[in-house]
Amino acid sequence: MNVLTPAKEIKIELYPNQFIAAQMWGTQGMPVLAIHGWLDNSGSFEQLIPFINTPIQLCAVDLPGHGLSSHKPAGQYFHMTDAVMDLFRVADLMGWKTFALLGHSLGACIASLMAGTFPERIQGMALIDGLGPLTLQPEDSPKQLKQAFLAHSKLTSKKLRQFATKEEAIEARMQGVTTINKNSAEILLKRGLSKTQHGWQWSTDPRLLLPTPSVMTEDQVLYFLSEISAPTCLIRPKEGYPFPLARMEKRMNQVKLLSVVEVPGSHHVHMEQPDIVAGYLNTFFKQL
Repeated sequence: MNVLTPAKEIKIELYPNQFIAAQMWGTQGMPVLAIHGWLDNSGSFEQLIPFINTPIQLCAVDLPGHGLSSHKPAGQYFHMTDAVMDLFRVADLMGWKTFALLGHSLGACIASLMAGTFPERIQGMALIDGLGPLTLQPEDSPKQLKQAFLAHSKLTSKKLRQFATKEEAIEARMQGVTTINKNSAEILLKRGLSKTQHGWQWSTDPRLLLPTPSVMTEDQVLYFLSEISAPTCLIRPKEGYPFPLARMEKRMNQVKLLSVVEVPGSHHVHMEQPDIVAGYLNTFFKQL
């Protein structure tokens, strides 16, 4: 039986004219900060809610530049470490000294870094198809920075893609970098589309589609993972993101209190089979 209250829309002011939009479910129990994947939004977790039977306070954010949250000011870029700092600030403003994390994809990458940065603040961490961010070889760093500079320099000449109808936008989202079903696309686009005089366009910050200026090395990520002290549950869909197996196994070996669950499904398994994923989350959160 679902024990969480209906969603409450909240807005958290990080800095002057910069805010995080979020959906909040539940008023009692352990605080849980839920972090969605790249180009998604807090709607990513909506379908899990009816199957959660553990009393928690679940705050699902729209990351900066996603959903209903502010875009970054002109001249700023998207760095993974910025997201870590922003989300700890969210927790501080919520009054959460300690809390648990729930992350999917990019959100799982960010959560991993958070748990390695302030391990004493994280009560537990549930990750869906992700453990630490994508990495580069050290020698590729100059090329990465060059590509980011050139891409950002050309951004002003690009226009956001326009759709004549909402249905066209839904179809496009279904066939994105990671495919999802129509129901999931419709949920995400409730917060991912904006109305214009010509139809509809993505509401996400266009800079999210550009290369980030800096990317961690694998050794850096392994050090972050080795600092994690919270119990961690990794849910791996059988048809999820194709992480290199050897690299993933090495990462998993760095996390001290890690349990791994393999489930049938794709990258967005928590949206397409929420009952199965919620079952594992209920078991995990009750143990914390």
